[in-house]
Amino acid sequence: MRFLVPLPLLLTLASSQFVFFGGNQQRFAPQRFAPQPAQRFAPQPARPSAPQAPRFAARPSAPTFTRDGRFSAVAGTFFRPNTPLMEVKKTPAVVPAAVAPVAAAVAPVAAAAAPVAAAASPVRAAAPLRVAAAAPLRVAAAKPKGNYQWGGKGYLLTWRTGRNNFGWNDGVKYCKSQGMKLISLDTKEKAEHFLGLVGRDRAPYFWTGGQVSADSRTLSWQNGESEAVTKGQHPWSFTGRTGPQPDGGERCLAVLNNTYRDGVKYHDVACHHRKPVVCEE
Repeated sequence: MRFLVPLPLLLTLASSQFVFFGGNQQRFAPQRFAPQPAQRFAPQPARPSAPQAPRFAARPSAPTFTRDGRFSAVAGTFFRPNTPLMEVKKTPAVVPAAVAPVAAAVAPVAAAAAPVAAAASPVRAAAPLRVAAAAPLRVAAAKPKGNYQWGGKGYLLTWRTGRNNFGWNDGVKYCKSQGMKLISLDTKEKAEHFLGLVGRDRAPYFWTGGQVSADSRTLSWQNGESEAVTKGQHPWSFTGRTGPQPDGGERCLAVLNNTYRDGVKYHDVACHHRKPVVCEE
């Protein structure tokens, strides 16, 4: 009886030890048997399910670099640039046709606004002005009047224009209408020049601007000059209709070209006679 009581206790301990350690030997011990046969039951067909959008986009592959510094990648992910990296391709700006008239209209306004902007800028201290010496003004010489020039003055010889029918007073008025005066032969040089000119032109005579005083002793000219008269002495004629000139009775002075075979000389003549004139500036 003493040996029968521990026997069940031993059997219980042995079975519990087998269960505890037996399962663990299959988990950690290496597999000693062949793999198990294929699954006895046929797999169930997969049930069709609604397509779902991928949660994440395809991750692009890493680019690869070439020898010249460019890179390439999988087609559809990156493009291969035609120009080197960091190089900006410059293209000329093209102004549309519709904008061109507007730009042309704005240009004058911008040009007009430039002086205003310059005036509005901060004023700087002006540098001392250097005044250059003024150049002498050159006054253009007026075109000489008349049809003949001598001694820097213009003269109008009416026998060269076909005008030969002036009384002395008419001659004075005509010269005045031309902005001139009837000629004054108030110097010896001037008198000799025009006496010789009428001879060279073969003009028969002309009125001068001289008038003889009533006593035939003084000769007055249109320019205000006057001189004493020496009767019969050159340039006065030594002969005439009644003798040496002036012979008295006539007031106006004419130059006659060999009318009395005396050459080109002074003669006192009645003022109503018709002759050409010489006007001077």
